[in-house]
Amino acid sequence: MTYWLLNAITATRLLVCAPVWCWCWWKRPRWMVAWMSLAFAWFLLSDHFDGYWARTHGLVSELGFWLDHVGDVAFYGAVVLSIVKGSREPERVRRRRAGPGAAPPPPPPPRSTP
Repeated sequence: MTYWLLNAITATRLLVCAPVWCWCWWKRPRWMVAWMSLAFAWFLLSDHFDGYWARTHGLVSELGFWLDHVGDVAFYGAVVLSIVKGSREPERVRRRRAGPGAAPPPPPPPRSTP
């Protein structure tokens, strides 16, 4: 193990997890939960193992320290944004996924005029 390999593993959290989260947040693919779960699993595994290897082999570096903390902030920030935004889909996407035989959405309530 070298410093650079551990730092590269740490940096993949920024290069992989954040774009996957943003893609799922904006595009909302059909398998969004699976994609986010894979990104979450990668984050946890890489965070655990690169920290473990760095401490046991004495390969702690200042760059790795900062990459780890920036990766943590980016990851948890993406999680918070996902929770705030939620998995709600726009109405047009729901109608498209429901198919042509689905019932139309209910009409909006009538507006009262003063």
